[in-house]
Amino acid sequence: MEYLLKLQGPSDLDLHSVVVYKAGYSLDENGDPDRMVSLWVVARGYEGGGIIGNHSCICRYDDNFEESIIRSQSAFPDLEDFDDDQNPEFDPSVDDIEELKKLWEELNRISCLDDDSNEFKSLLPFPDNQDAVHSEGWDADDLLESVSEGWQLFLKF
Repeated sequence: MEYLLKLQGPSDLDLHSVVVYKAGYSLDENGDPDRMVSLWVVARGYEGGGIIGNHSCICRYDDNFEESIIRSQSAFPDLEDFDDDQNPEFDPSVDDIEELKKLWEELNRISCLDDDSNEFKSLLPFPDNQDAVHSEGWDADDLLESVSEGWQLFLKF
């Protein structure tokens, strides 16, 4: 699991957004990761107007790296919560839902949202004068090259 937490600004204490993802890879003949075949993404962030939005996404990739995307607006989605706007034959499996739940647990481990005050805070420390912190394996290309075009992940926040 990889994550990114972004503050509203370097001196602000409130979060702007958090993204957590997990990539699934096919294995080569040596058993090493070869190419991405699955991607699960969850995100929570400030959408404007005092609204903190929740988003979930699952992607599958074929041999040409063409993706099939399904998404949900729910934090802990059930199968019926998904809107399939790309591929009517692509339904999330029970395993897909379990992966998303694990990602939401991680997002809630590293950040918190106070529903009463609508404050969105990091539970991880930020280096001085920095407005973002991420996991060691964070790779924005995993999201920007695939999910963002169809799902517009970063345009939501």
